[in-house]
Amino acid sequence: TEPVYRRVWISGPFTSPFETATDSDQVISVASGIGITAALSVIEGHAHTRKMHLIWMCRDASLLEFIMDYGARFDVDAYTFIFYTGKRELVFKRPIPYNVFLLSGRPDLEQLIVSIGLLAEQQSSGGLKTLEELGITNSRVMSLQKDIESTLAEHLFYAEITRLLMTYSIEELFNAAVRRSHRHGPVICYEGLRDLVSDIFWKKMSEENLKRVFDHVDKDRNGEINAQEFINFIKEMEDEARYRREDYNNKEVVTLKLTENVSQNSALKSKVRFDHFRILYCGGSQPVVKALQEISSAHKIPLELESFAW
Repeated sequence: TEPVYRRVWISGPFTSPFETATDSDQVISVASGIGITAALSVIEGHAHTRKMHLIWMCRDASLLEFIMDYGARFDVDAYTFIFYTGKRELVFKRPIPYNVFLLSGRPDLEQLIVSIGLLAEQQSSGGLKTLEELGITNSRVMSLQKDIESTLAEHLFYAEITRLLMTYSIEELFNAAVRRSHRHGPVICYEGLRDLVSDIFWKKMSEENLKRVFDHVDKDRNGEINAQEFINFIKEMEDEARYRREDYNNKEVVTLKLTENVSQNSALKSKVRFDHFRILYCGGSQPVVKALQEISSAHKIPLELESFAW
C-alpha cells in the first residue's frame, strides 16, 4: 500500500491576554458566568509559581455545582470568592474547600480587590482568614457556605428535588418512587423513597436524615406517602425557600468589614500597594468591565480583558 500524503493547513497560535499572568506575583482573576473556564485554566497553569486569587459571579446553579464538584482546582494559598446570584438552592457532592468563600449577592469589586490587596500583605504572617475574620456576618447577606453546611435534611431533600424538577415533573418523580415501592396503589413506602434517592440524587443522605424526611412528608403517619402529601411537601419547601431568599435578598451587595466604605477612604486606598498585582477578566458583563477599568485606573493595577469572540 502506497503512503498517502495530504496537505494540512495550520492557523495560529491564537494568543490570549491571560498570558500576561506570568508578569505578576499576585493575580486576581475575575469571571462572570461561563468566563470561569478561562479563569480556572490560568489558575491551574500558574498557581504553583504565584498567588492566583479568584472572584467569580455566577447565577447559574447548575454551572456552579458542576464547577465545584468536578472542575474546580483553586489556588490553596490564595483567596477565592464566589458570589451566587441565582434563585435555586445549591447542592454539592463535595465539601466546600476551606479557602473558598461562597456568598449570596453581588460584590463591591473595588472594595473586594482592595481587601485582597490588604489580605495579601497580612497573609505571610497569619495565613488565610476565616469568614468571621473577614467580617462577612451580615444576616441580610448570609453566607451560603454556612447555610449549606447546616442544611436540614428536609432542605437538602428539597434542594435535590428542585434540581431534578428542571428535567422531570413532580408527577414523574412521584411515579418513579411509586415504582420502587412495589405497593398496591399509587403510594410511596420508605424503601421506595430510599431507592429513588440512591438512584438519582447527587448528594446521598443518611438513613437517619432520610427517615426524618419520610416522617415529615407522611402527615397521616400511616407509613405511606400519597400524591397529595408529596405535592404538599414540595409546596411547603418552596414557600420556605422563598422566605429564606427574601431574608437575605440575593441582590444585596456584599462588603467586608475589613475595608468598608473604601471608595470614600483615600487613606486606605493609598495604604495598599499593587505593584505586583494584575487583574484578568473573562465574561460578557459590560458593567463589570467598566468597574474594573475604573479600579485599574484608580489603583494603577494592570487589567487584561479576555474576549468571548473566539
